[in-house]
Amino acid sequence: MAKPVPRTFVQDMPRKGGFPSVRYKQIVPRRGPPGIVIVGGAIAVTLYGLYNHVERKHEDRFNKLGDFSGRYERGFLIQAREKVDADRLKAKLVDQERQIMANVPGWVAGKNTYYTQPNKPRVVLRGNIGGN
Repeated sequence: MAKPVPRTFVQDMPRKGGFPSVRYKQIVPRRGPPGIVIVGGAIAVTLYGLYNHVERKHEDRFNKLGDFSGRYERGFLIQAREKVDADRLKAKLVDQERQIMANVPGWVAGKNTYYTQPNKPRVVLRGNIGGN
C-alpha cells in the first residue's frame, strides 16, 4: 500500500481592512394576533355556543310546555263536550221514562231510586298526559 502524500492546508484569512460588519438584528414582520387574543377568541366562541345551547333548551322546554298545555286544554274541551252529550242523553232518557211511566201514580221521572250522590262526570284525560 502506498502512503498518502501529506498536504498542506491553507486557511482563508480576512482581506485587508477586514470584512464589513454583519447586521444580525432580525426584523420580522408581525404575523397574526398575539396569543392572548387567540385564547380570548376561543373563550368567547365557547361562551357564545354555551349561551345558544342554553337558550335552545329553554325554547324547547317552552315548546314542550305549550304542547302539554294544548293537550290539557283540549282535554277539558273534550270533557265539556262529553258532559253536554251526556246531559242531552239523560234528558232524552228522562223524557222516554216520563212517557213510559205516565200511567204509574207517584212516579217522578228522572229521580234516583237509590238516593245516592249524583255521578261525577267521566274523566277523559287518561294515561300519560306529558306524552313521554
